[in-house]
Amino acid sequence: MKKGILVAGASVLLLSGLVAGVFAKYQTTLDNVGSGSVVAKDFAFVGESEEETSGIVKIAPGETVKLATITVKNFNDSITSEVDIKVRGFVIFSGDLFDGISEMNSTYHTNDSLTYAVTETTTEYTDGAFINTGFSLVGGKKVSRVFSLTATWKDSILTPSAANSYQNTLATKTAEWSVLLRGTQA
Repeated sequence: MKKGILVAGASVLLLSGLVAGVFAKYQTTLDNVGSGSVVAKDFAFVGESEEETSGIVKIAPGETVKLATITVKNFNDSITSEVDIKVRGFVIFSGDLFDGISEMNSTYHTNDSLTYAVTETTTEYTDGAFINTGFSLVGGKKVSRVFSLTATWKDSILTPSAANSYQNTLATKTAEWSVLLRGTQA
């Protein structure tokens, strides 16, 4: 009987030593992190244009003009974004030509418009698609995308009319354009 108690006691002692050793192996001590500061990941978004991101365009009815080549990157000299970036572009027209086309449409009931297209290789983002859909830059590696920006004066008149002479006076006017690129974490 003494022998049985001794074996059981030794077994309990051996088993508790094994369990304590396993728990000690998987236990870790955390360093004191100080006063609760949190360091954010680096977020690099570089939207560069090889030409200016704003300018003036003089265009004739029915004509298409290239405005700019825009390069959008998720890196700069020292930082590459670690997360995916969703980029949306905003193209804005203003000025005498843009306002004049709107006035001509309401006065003469024409359907002319000054529109833009942003093209990357074979993908074309027309009007709202560049704003609504946008595009993504994959994080963790350097990504660079090149876009071409064009403007088109869509001519709905095509034949002589009272609106045609108004259209001819607008052909001497200019429109200002600007591009704003906005990048957010995807």
